[in-house]
Formats: sequence, structure tokens, C-alpha cells
Amino acid sequence: MDKYLIYMRSKLNRDTSKSVTPGTYMVYGVVGALFALALTVLFNALGLVEAESYQKVAKSQFGVFESPVMMMLLYCVFTPIVEEVVFRFVIYNSLNYAIKKDLWALMLSSSLFGIYHMNPVQGVYAFLMGVVICYCYRRSESIFVPIIVHASANLIALAYTIFFL
Repeated sequence: MDKYLIYMRSKLNRDTSKSVTPGTYMVYGVVGALFALALTVLFNALGLVEAESYQKVAKSQFGVFESPVMMMLLYCVFTPIVEEVVFRFVIYNSLNYAIKKDLWALMLSSSLFGIYHMNPVQGVYAFLMGVVICYCYRRSESIFVPIIVHASANLIALAYTIFFL
């Protein structure tokens, strides 16, 4: 247990000390937005977005607040922070520590992220997004990068839901 705590502390120290420039954050944000847009277009072309279960969840999920500002805060700020700390920082790092296989940790944590969304269409979308987000986290070694990628992806999903559903 002590080795695990030392490992997690080193990850936290690396996350807070890694210098990622503002321009790099913008690039990661664009990557998240473009990947989310590509998935949305693909899922729409395949007719997956029309699935009743997806429509029901999307409308109920994004219809929580009447205020667009509250929806933006929830889906583009709070949700990415909480989910990235849980799925990337805690779960991915713990799996990576336990099994010592980075790719397996990435795939398992992304699978759990997909399952967490509790809807087949959103689950596949979240799994694929989780792979990209986790890859960005591995590459940058900063927890702020997956938060930015996730926030920009959620912004695209929110805009699509508001304007097209």
C-alpha cells in the first residue's frame, strides 16, 4: 500500500509540475472537439443517434436545467473535472500501477468509462472518447489536459443536442 501511495503522489506531483503551454491546451481542446464532432457525425450517419434509448437519455440529460449557463457549467466544467479525476487520475493510474501494462490500463479504464454512461450508444461513444482522452493524458502527463479534451467534447455534444435534437 505504501508503494501505491508513493506512486499516486508522484503522479500528482508530476501532474501539477508538468509545464503545458496555453497553446498546447488549445490544441488538445481542438482535438477533443474534432474527435467528438467526428463521432457525432459518424453515429448520426449510422442512425445510432435516432435510437429511442439514445434520444431519451440525451434529452433528459441535457434538459436538467433550463438555463444554458447552468448546462454549460455542469457539462463543460463540473462533469469533466469529476470524471477525469475519477477515470483518468484514479482508475487509469491505479490500473497502470497494478497491471504494469499501459495499453491494458488505457483500454480497461476507457471500458469502465463507457459502461458508466449506462446506454449502449453513449457507452460506445464514451469508450472511444475515453481512449482518446486517456491517450492525451498519457502523452501530456497533466490531468488538466484530459479535462480540457473532455470539456470541449461535451461542448460539441451539448451544442449538437441543443441545435439538432
